Amino acid sequence: MSQSDQLAQNSAPARHAWLRWFFAAAAGLFAFTAITWLMLTSAELNQLDRDWAHACKDHADGHESFALLMRRYLTNLGGTVCLVIVGTAGICLMLRNHRVLALTWLIAVAGGELLNLGVKTIIDRPRPEPELRDPGLHVYHDSFPSGHAMASTTGYGMWLYAAFLFISSRRKKLAFTVATIFLVGSIGFSRIYLRAHWFSDILGGYALGFAWLMLSIGFGRWLAERGTRRDNLP
Repeated sequence: MSQSDQLAQNSAPARHAWLRWFFAAAAGLFAFTAITWLMLTSAELNQLDRDWAHACKDHADGHESFALLMRRYLTNLGGTVCLVIVGTAGICLMLRNHRVLALTWLIAVAGGELLNLGVKTIIDRPRPEPELRDPGLHVYHDSFPSGHAMASTTGYGMWLYAAFLFISSRRKKLAFTVATIFLVGSIGFSRIYLRAHWFSDILGGYALGFAWLMLSIGFGRWLAERGTRRDNLP
């Protein structure tokens, strides 16, 4: 085998590395489709949603301090304002030397918000009834999929992706991964606990958020592998 053929063979996986992100996006989209179908057709899942909501209400009524923690702090970590700040900070940090990564970040965060609103409008699922929801909540959009679950998946997912690009230590990568999963999971739990969403809304938000995050990263990797933009993404 000639030297040029060997180099081409060694570089082939790198040239097509973006494909695995698209495959992951397809898996996430399949999961979201399955969850949506079950939400629309399964009486058992809808009953589970209501059972969880009533159980959370019963617990919150007797544990006001815990409900206050959920309402005032944890759930706001997945709010639009917080994620806009996170996304903007990430973009500003990346614009100087990594424009493709900044573009990927913008697509993941801003595009994810628009996608979520569009899907909510199409599905048009009502939220838990006002008498069931936490009295301190103010909600404005439809219920499925959860915007907090989806936005936290895309926003904090991009932070995790950036950490993997620039951090070589396996221990630090593991720590970032565990912290991100815990944070995103806790935000989703807070939305269920406060009865802002049904349980299946959270699952749908995670699945669609994962699919959009993978698609955004895959698009960024594809851009990075094109000509002069190769050096803009590690």
